Amino acid sequence: MRPPKERVKIKDLDYIKFTDENMYNAFSIVSWDHILIEPDENDMMEQFNMQYGSLLEQLIVRQTRFVKSRVLPLWHDAEVKKEMKVYDELKLQKDWCGYQIERKLVTSMICRKEKLP
Repeated sequence: MRPPKERVKIKDLDYIKFTDENMYNAFSIVSWDHILIEPDENDMMEQFNMQYGSLLEQLIVRQTRFVKSRVLPLWHDAEVKKEMKVYDELKLQKDWCGYQIERKLVTSMICRKEKLP
C-alpha cells in the first residue's frame, strides 16, 4: 500500500505574458532619455538595469502553486532502473527476442521485490 500523496508548495515563474509583442510594447513606452544623459557610465548602467529589471518583473510573474509529491514504490531502486534502461535500449534497437527476455526479467524482479517486507 502506498502512502498518501502530500501536496508540496513550490515557487515558480509564469512566462505567459513574455512574448515578442509584449516586450516590444513595454520597451517602446519607456523613455530612455533620462538614462542616456547620466554623466557616469556606472550610473547609466545601474539606471538601465533597474529599468530593465522592472520591465521584466511586469512580464514574468512569480507564482506559488501546489503539486503532488512524487513517492516512488519501494521496489523502484537502482537495480530495477538499470535493467529497465537495458530493455528500453533493446526495444529501440528492435531486438525483440532480447527485449522480451529482459522484460520478463524485470517483471520477475519487481514481483520478487514487492513480496519483500
